[in-house]
Amino acid sequence: MTTKFKHSLVILITGLSFITTTAQTPTALDNLFRFDGSWAGEATLILEGNTFNFTYYADFKKNNESSGMYMEEWFSHPDLGSLKGYNLIGYNARDEKIHWFSVDNFGTCHEHLGYWKTNDHFYMETTEKHKGKKFEEKIDIIFKSNDELLFHLIATIGGQLYEDATVIFHRQNATGNKTNKEEEKSTNRNPSGILKEEQGSKDCKVYPNPADKNINVQVNNNILSPDLKFSVFNLLGVKQKEICIRSAITSFSLDGFKPGMYLYKVNTRSHIIYSGQFIVQ
Repeated sequence: MTTKFKHSLVILITGLSFITTTAQTPTALDNLFRFDGSWAGEATLILEGNTFNFTYYADFKKNNESSGMYMEEWFSHPDLGSLKGYNLIGYNARDEKIHWFSVDNFGTCHEHLGYWKTNDHFYMETTEKHKGKKFEEKIDIIFKSNDELLFHLIATIGGQLYEDATVIFHRQNATGNKTNKEEEKSTNRNPSGILKEEQGSKDCKVYPNPADKNINVQVNNNILSPDLKFSVFNLLGVKQKEICIRSAITSFSLDGFKPGMYLYKVNTRSHIIYSGQFIVQ
């Protein structure tokens, strides 16, 4: 009897310890609660080789006990239709992962497992079957500030690219507009520090876009200089390639580049002349 009592007491203490530990695991949840609020962003979706652009919306809410979140997402496009999605998000102390459950009217119903790579970089993925082939979806969400998010999704079927989506979200206020802080940032910047939209000198042109095998960089002779360069970055701001520009038209090979969106800048040592983004098909 004494032995059984001691054994039961150990179980009780262990259980209380687990509950206490769970209640005192703030990091993953605190980071998760940074999503709280309404967001809108311009999306670029490459789906089975076709490119679509639309505005994407997401609305995150903490539950009453602050133990998880509920999220709704939606967009409309004349070719894709109108998506409406519902998500439940929470932290599991047993496996120390964020569990992100998704269901929508496009036939999606799956669970992502995720974690924080850093306090500003959340990563999650899911693996399942799609018509007998392995389906993998990997998502990176990066806080560029409290009011700006970079969302990037890559999905493959049988190892082949199926979907590549990029959204730059901004937090919305009660009227559905950008917060005052974001309105002041008329030149919001992406992870590489360059402008999100094509901006800069009219003396420079980068084409074609979307691209397949090569990108051409055309500049006027008046901006040619010994230190003029063309640099390409992925959406996380990591430089992928850099070449020197020595003539009015320079061809940039896309060998080794996976399909998706990339950022670029034409610059000298002292300043950025031209910047933007292009898609590799």
